[in-house]
Amino acid sequence: MTSLLDLDIRTGPGLWIVDALALAAVGALVVRRPARRWMRVVGIGAIAGLLVGLAVVFVVQDLLDVFNSPISTVSRSWIYAASAACGLTVASVRVTRGWRRAVAMFAVPWFVVTAALGVNAGFGLEPTLGDLIGVETQPPLTVPPLVPRTSSDADGSIPLAARWTPRGDLPGSRTGRVAIPATSSDFTARDAVVWLPPAALVDDPPDLPVVVLMMGQPGSPSVDIIGDVLDEFAADHSGLAPIVVSVDQLGGADANNPLCIDGYQGDARRYLSADVPAFIRSTFNVQDAREAWTVAGFSNGGI
Repeated sequence: MTSLLDLDIRTGPGLWIVDALALAAVGALVVRRPARRWMRVVGIGAIAGLLVGLAVVFVVQDLLDVFNSPISTVSRSWIYAASAACGLTVASVRVTRGWRRAVAMFAVPWFVVTAALGVNAGFGLEPTLGDLIGVETQPPLTVPPLVPRTSSDADGSIPLAARWTPRGDLPGSRTGRVAIPATSSDFTARDAVVWLPPAALVDDPPDLPVVVLMMGQPGSPSVDIIGDVLDEFAADHSGLAPIVVSVDQLGGADANNPLCIDGYQGDARRYLSADVPAFIRSTFNVQDAREAWTVAGFSNGGI
């Protein structure tokens, strides 16, 4: 079950399978001996579906700007194509029989799913099937023990790379989820996802920089979008890299948008500015200097 939920639905096999089935459904409906009545009915249906898609995008996006974010040409194309395919399919139910009618009844919801995944891929929002349906597949993080700071770690005048010499073979990086308690705030957050570089997993870890990362809406804490880059960076720097903590700024559900303020859908501001850094400092060997901390985000998280 976990392997299915981990399917890549942005560029990987999950998206390919859905697209292939959608194309197969279209092919099953349109590849047949042409008949004048059939061509007229499904042609009108396809045009009507396309017009509905154009109208919905115009009203929701161009007129009302409901999502307060531009929709790319690729995403619009997915919506228009799915709308036309749904119109064709609904119309074909009237003029088809047998197995083609069964395919048509299956195809409409499948076209909607295909368009949703296409838009998701265009925005790069949810990387896996589990992320899309809100099922957590990331294992709990095994947190290494906090190691007392040494004098060399405390001396920020010496660059970390100049005073770091790994002893023996380095472990691989580690990713997992952790619960960050809302100790001083009224905020219900989903588990954070943490990426630890090899240098954080040795017996004598140095104090490392920190990146606090927030994903988009819809979206959930994840480091998948930068995981490969992090591993490459650590490999090129003797296991050194920032500790990355992807946190939930939405408050437990994609429908929420607390706007990073207090008093509206919880105390998001205090959670992010007080509870999150306090947890990181008390859990991992990290540097205290302001210059060693970065806040980054994608889409809603970037705002």
